[in-house]
Amino acid sequence: MERVSAQSDIRILMAEITDVVGGIYRLRLSQGKVAEDVEMSQAGFRWELLEAGVWHPPEALVRAYWHPTPTFRRNGRAVSQVLGRVVWDGPVPKLPPHTNIRDAYLFGKTVPNDRLQINEKLRGVANVFVYLKKAPKGYEPDKNEKLKPVQFGLEGRSFKPRSMVVRTGQRIQFINKVATAGNVHAMPMKNSETNMVLKAGDVSGTAGREYKRAEAIPVRVTSDFHPWMRAYQLPLDHPFGTTTDSAGRFIIRGLPPGEHTLSVWHEMFGWLPEIKVTVPDADKTPNRKLYAVRISAKTKVDALKRSIAVLRERFGERHPQVVAKKKELAEWETRAAGKN
Repeated sequence: MERVSAQSDIRILMAEITDVVGGIYRLRLSQGKVAEDVEMSQAGFRWELLEAGVWHPPEALVRAYWHPTPTFRRNGRAVSQVLGRVVWDGPVPKLPPHTNIRDAYLFGKTVPNDRLQINEKLRGVANVFVYLKKAPKGYEPDKNEKLKPVQFGLEGRSFKPRSMVVRTGQRIQFINKVATAGNVHAMPMKNSETNMVLKAGDVSGTAGREYKRAEAIPVRVTSDFHPWMRAYQLPLDHPFGTTTDSAGRFIIRGLPPGEHTLSVWHEMFGWLPEIKVTVPDADKTPNRKLYAVRISAKTKVDALKRSIAVLRERFGERHPQVVAKKKELAEWETRAAGKN
């Protein structure tokens, strides 16, 4: 086997760990029908080297190249893990900033549009939800598990976190780190509505909510005071869900052995291609595969066309929503053509 350094320019479409011996990863690197076996040190394969810019696989060919460890243990027992990335193809779009800003003295005359957050260096897409819609068969929640409260609220010029997965019954503490009053307004499908005013600088966390029931799709959270502020929360009645980080990475741990279908959703695109995973018995076989979802400006074009078709049939061609969507479609078709 060839020993590969971290600086090598490897053309990877799929990477699969086949074995780990003495701190050395044995990898099968595939590009189309061509595959090669290589060896690489664990340090040389770590994601941190990619983030630091030490290792440079060609961006257009990278599908998945991150694997922190083939086996994860919890309380001494091996736990399954599903790892992957959501990757952007093509030029990174530049979204126009928000204007007509209320409290401009505090936030500025314009606010960056953060609906689509792409790591330009690594092509990863942040804030993508990856989750099981329903708990797998045989799953029973730990009755003794204590869910720690999580915080959500106004920070800087936006809601933070932008996306979050919470458990049913888990307390969400609302905080406001800005020097003006704020609002948190959520209208879930299966849970009660939330509409709260947060005092300027209130970080006590006394205000908040709990979702009593799981939702099939993330809940949109808006502000009646500052309309550009938006976030999404997904309550689940199981722990098998997450959102991608700033580099587009996700990990879901603890899935029982067998076949599962992970739903993938993003606020700008809606539903993305599902991820079909086969989870081995972690005690016998570590999960060595890395999964990836690739999206692009064309993904948005397709989503807008579907939305326009539905709105046109319901309201007619001249309805303001149809007109607005058609204008947005023209902008994204320009981006899909590489004219950003």
